[in-house]
Order: sequence, then structure tokens, then C-alpha cells
Amino acid sequence: MGNQIQIKNIFPTPIGIIKVPPYFSNIIPILEKFEHNDSEEQRSLIGTRSTNSYVLNDINLKPFKKFILQQSLDYGKHINVSCSKYKITQSWITYKSPNESHAPHTHPNSIISGIFYWGKTDENTPPITFHKPIVTNTWEIQPSFLNMVSFYELNVIPGNIILFPSFLPHSVRPNNTSLIRKSLSFNIVPKKGFGDEEYSTELKFN
Repeated sequence: MGNQIQIKNIFPTPIGIIKVPPYFSNIIPILEKFEHNDSEEQRSLIGTRSTNSYVLNDINLKPFKKFILQQSLDYGKHINVSCSKYKITQSWITYKSPNESHAPHTHPNSIISGIFYWGKTDENTPPITFHKPIVTNTWEIQPSFLNMVSFYELNVIPGNIILFPSFLPHSVRPNNTSLIRKSLSFNIVPKKGFGDEEYSTELKFN
């Protein structure tokens, strides 16, 4: 026999999955009260989005916001972000009604992004689809090949938070159920900045 090829999967992208404690169920009525932009153009792109894009600044959501930031500190260690304190920049709610979807996108100007799910779901509720970033500066990979190997889906589980690097493309395929897919999204950055002054890599946010 000839030599057998050895395969190593390198540079994995850590995704954080957190089950929210049951005592936070009291935030659901608060999230449900936010008004949404339901213009036809908005719905065709992402479904409906809360008109308030700083949802987690609501005083009634302060304990939940604190919980998210605590979880982000632990998650940051897995993506090699050296930071002692984070802050949430924007946070917003999106609803995907039947037939609504969200094209692949990233979250610029952020380090960590996250999603919290709630509401009713079934086995056909569209998952979040993460897409592998592809660099094609040396040769071109055909889209048919990419579609086979370059995505990973995580099912929507109400009561879960998903944390991921903000550079990671993600999407939601059309909602083929009679239920509304409900989620709270947020972006996170180091509170004071990051990098190192000595090595000229420092970026301050204050």
C-alpha cells in the first residue's frame, strides 16, 4: 500500500452556546413590548427589527445584560481576546415571520456578537447558518463546491444564547413554518479598547 494521507483540521472557530438560567424568563414580556419596523423593504431583507437598537440599555434588562457580559468574558478567552471587561454596543430584536429570511452577513465594528432566542419553535424553524470565510486570492473555488462544505447550522433552541466572532458570516434561510422566529442580537467590544501601546497596536474606546 502507498502512503495514506493524514488530515488535520486547523484554525477552528469557537462558537459559544449558553443555556440561560430559568429565572430570566421574566425578561420575555419586556422583550415582547418593543416596537418593530415592519416596512415592506425591511421585511424583505431581515424580517422585522425593533426600532430601538439599544434594547439591552433598558433598565429592566440590566441583570440579563450583566449575565451576557459575564459569559462573554469566558468566551473571549477561547478566541484569544485579552480583555478584562466588555461592553455591549448595539442590541436589537428581529422577528422572522413565515417566508422571511436573512442573507449572509457579518457584524462590522465589533469583536463578539451574540443571539438570544425565545418563543415557540418546531423542527422546521430555520437554524442560524454560519458560513466559512473563504480567501480566494490565489485560486477560485466554485460556488457549487462551497455550498457543500463551507457552512454549519445550529438549531434554534429557546432560552439559549449563541456567541460567535463578529467576523463570521451567518444567515437565516426562509422561515417555512407558521411560527415567528424571535431573537435578540447584540454586539460586544472591549470596554476600554485592546492591543498594546508598547507594540503600537493599541486601540482605545474611551
